[in-house]
Amino acid sequence: MFLSFIVDRGYAQTSTVAPGNWNTAANWSNGVPAAMTVTTVGNSMVLDVNVSFQNAGYTFNSPVIDPVGGTNYTFAGSGSSGAVLDINANATFGGGGSLTNSSSMIIRSGDTLTMGYPGSTQTYTFDGATKITIEAGGVLLVYGNINSTNSNTNQVDGQIIVNGSYTVSGGAATTGSGSVSATNGITTNNSTKVFGNSVSCSSNCSTSTTTCATSTITPSQTICSGNSPATLTGNALSGYTYKWQQCTTSPSGTYTDITSSMYKIMLLER
Repeated sequence: MFLSFIVDRGYAQTSTVAPGNWNTAANWSNGVPAAMTVTTVGNSMVLDVNVSFQNAGYTFNSPVIDPVGGTNYTFAGSGSSGAVLDINANATFGGGGSLTNSSSMIIRSGDTLTMGYPGSTQTYTFDGATKITIEAGGVLLVYGNINSTNSNTNQVDGQIIVNGSYTVSGGAATTGSGSVSATNGITTNNSTKVFGNSVSCSSNCSTSTTTCATSTITPSQTICSGNSPATLTGNALSGYTYKWQQCTTSPSGTYTDITSSMYKIMLLER
């Protein structure tokens, strides 16, 4: 006769019972949360320790604050078995955060998760089939850089605002009806896409389902006196006007509109 045993590996649970410091056991119903503890924040908490969640859900229903001027604390999520950071109130992690190994994060409508502080140059990584969901009206505000890679998916119906660079690679994708802006540019590598577009943009740029578009005009040509330019071809974009402009000083000088096609310089304006 063969016997089989099924072991229920339920996770411990804890929730806040009073506002105060995160790392104070008396502020929790079952002690300070461990990595594999189902955790509910229902009182305003001040971070005084790094937060780690693994194979268990953390829900923030009240603000979580990392005060400026002290230690910059981080969050780290990993594991596929319900490893979700659910942001249902404003939260700040001065040291930023990371997601790995199929963990996920949700930022609810009307709430903001802030990662880092002004001046930060850190890179925060989301990789390993992780998922970020930002509801309409939700905001992920980042001081530093985001690296979205290795099949990470970002469903952005709200906003990602990056005071740094936003890089997508390794099969990662950003979809949704929201927007992504980055002061140091948005970079797509290895056929990855941001809102269906695989085109990078330079500094202080923004992309969304309605604003990210690509237009290619060919051929590039040099036109000498007495010759006529070749016909330009390309994919014209609806809502844009195409104009010839000239500069008589240098390629980096000031251009003005012209009415004849004597020059190869063409600008695209909204």
